[in-house]
Amino acid sequence: MLWHSSCWLFAFYLTEQCDIPPLTMSLVLGIALGCNAIIDAMTGYWLKLNANAARIANRYQLLGASIAGGAFVAFAACSLAPTEWRFACALGSLTLFRCTYPLLDVAQNALAARIATSGAERRRVVAQRHVASGVAGICVAFGIAPILIAGGVDAPAKFLIAAAITAALAWIGAAIQPDLDAVPTTGIDGDEVIEAGSLDYRQALMLICVAGLAGTAFSKLLPYFLAFSSPSLHEASLLGWVAIGTCSSQFVWLAVRARYSENVLGLAACGLLVGASALLLGLRADPMALNVAGLLFGVGGGGVGFLCWAAMTQSAGRSQPYLKAGLFTACSKASQAVAIIGLGLCLSGSDYRRAFLDSSSLLSLLLALAPVGLALAVIIILFRFQPRTSRARISDAAPSGADCSGGNPATIRRGLGSGRSRRGGSLASGQRAASMMR
Repeated sequence: MLWHSSCWLFAFYLTEQCDIPPLTMSLVLGIALGCNAIIDAMTGYWLKLNANAARIANRYQLLGASIAGGAFVAFAACSLAPTEWRFACALGSLTLFRCTYPLLDVAQNALAARIATSGAERRRVVAQRHVASGVAGICVAFGIAPILIAGGVDAPAKFLIAAAITAALAWIGAAIQPDLDAVPTTGIDGDEVIEAGSLDYRQALMLICVAGLAGTAFSKLLPYFLAFSSPSLHEASLLGWVAIGTCSSQFVWLAVRARYSENVLGLAACGLLVGASALLLGLRADPMALNVAGLLFGVGGGGVGFLCWAAMTQSAGRSQPYLKAGLFTACSKASQAVAIIGLGLCLSGSDYRRAFLDSSSLLSLLLALAPVGLALAVIIILFRFQPRTSRARISDAAPSGADCSGGNPATIRRGLGSGRSRRGGSLASGQRAASMMR
């Protein structure tokens, strides 16, 4: 809930409740996100170097939840401060929130890589985690967002109460987490070596960057669109349907990935994103069509999120889970910082409270075309930046006599058979034979 509130509501809150100009708002959010990105990477590297990383991560998650939660509440109180103090209060509280959030975030993001011992298990954990995140998003979309979008003299106080409840829930969640010191050491067998060639860590970093850029543009503009579009559109609950789509689709994407490749999953998700853009462009005056557009964006965006998070956890499961999780989230925060600064320039260059009444305005087009931009970027990453080691892994993993000509991982797995062992065995023999043939 802390995360979804920051993604959807912070920009709108600063401009509409704190009366901070859009460009200044973007600098506040951009500076805080930049600090967050740096500390994400530093936290991942620090945990990588520490032999007791699991114990430290567990301890500091509670500390991070306490400080970040308190900073979140302080940020929610900025609109109640005198006008001349709001900028300083917002910058200080938000920077504190972003600087301590990695203590909670990095360990959680590395969790799927640490507690699962196969690619299928990691993907299942990713899907379960995204379902839980989607439920939190639904709570924010239907419980907190309407307070700010509707406005009113009591909106600041209500938002402060909602922020306090959110912070308390975050602290409770960190306090009751199980002891993870005894989690099994992650391993990777021959099947996972071959599967890993379809999406590598480099592609996961690219995907999270483009998702941060396009997702920030879409999610930050939605509250403005709902608040300042025509009154007939106020019935649309785009934020809620985005969260419902993300939450409800995860196990569908998990089933799709069990039968098809990441490229097929990515193309399906991109098709849904294009459908969301088409509805936002062609039927933006119909609340029902907008709700469907939100659902399509949630399902399609959920597929892209499942894709890049599964790739990251698969790579992190083989080695350095904390470092890779930290770098992954650092890329996400850095791309969001770039996006929010660009968004602040767009908002400050127009009368944004009137711009959404015109379907051809820059802000309306940016909102509608963000899903298409995300879809195009995902397709380019999937098909243009192929994993550099996939062919080497497949040829090395295949024993003599296995047919690799078709590049079908299932065929290669059948060729490996049950005689393969985790410590080498016939796999090592196959590697030596392939080396001699080369």
